[in-house]
Amino acid sequence: LEHNGGYSTRWLIDAKTLKPLNNVVSGNPTNFFDYRVGSSATLVKLPESPSQYDLYRIGNNAGWTIEGEAYIEGLAFVGGYRGLETLASDSDDIAFNGCKFMYSRNNGLTAIGGNYYAYDCEASYNYLDGFNYHRSDSSTPCAVEIECCGYYNGYKNTDDNSYSNNGSTIHDNGAIIRLNDKFGYCKGGVIADSASVSYNFGCEAFGSTCFVTSVPTNNCSIEAIQGTTMHLYDCFTYGSVYDLTCVNGNNKVYSTIDYASKSIGDDDEVKIIV
Repeated sequence: LEHNGGYSTRWLIDAKTLKPLNNVVSGNPTNFFDYRVGSSATLVKLPESPSQYDLYRIGNNAGWTIEGEAYIEGLAFVGGYRGLETLASDSDDIAFNGCKFMYSRNNGLTAIGGNYYAYDCEASYNYLDGFNYHRSDSSTPCAVEIECCGYYNGYKNTDDNSYSNNGSTIHDNGAIIRLNDKFGYCKGGVIADSASVSYNFGCEAFGSTCFVTSVPTNNCSIEAIQGTTMHLYDCFTYGSVYDLTCVNGNNKVYSTIDYASKSIGDDDEVKIIV
């Protein structure tokens, strides 16, 4: 993963042909409506000024869909009813390098099935979650996030019955590794994993903005839900009512830090590791 002194997902494309953006879509990318790359591997690389090639969707217009494998560098997916949605199988790798997923009326990134690699990406100011991973009918998601961030997700969600808008969240028996990620000011558990396994190294989670009185424990920095196993190595939390909460039972949390403020159920297990 080493590339110019940092992390990179370029190793995914060693055996594949890198195509310039104009070979993948026709016309000016700023006017492109539905970014669909089909079932075969499509690799996208932007010129030196990627900001000139941002893809914009406004209001309730649909977002973009990627089916199959992709390597995407330097794109900002801004707006749209559902942001960017990916549909992938267990054998599909989708990599994002320096991308942004912002101002969607749904999740910033909705990743369904497949294997994901994100480096230096941001998912902020979305109505629901920032990074969201779920299984498909045939594929369970696996993900790696390195030096990613997300802020103010759920910021325009005024529905008090919707109180779990996260910076990063994985579901459905998925697995994720987070390294040096930073998430904050989301309406719910800032990092929240459900019925999955996560390994988190050097991450920061802070400042939940969930103040729904019926679910006070959702004002938390880190949340394990419904049988999640969560490993926390030097992950720092601050600015939320709870540093750590466990919800719906049978969660296992292993942490190098004994968090000061916790909400833990009788069926949950929290262990401090050295």
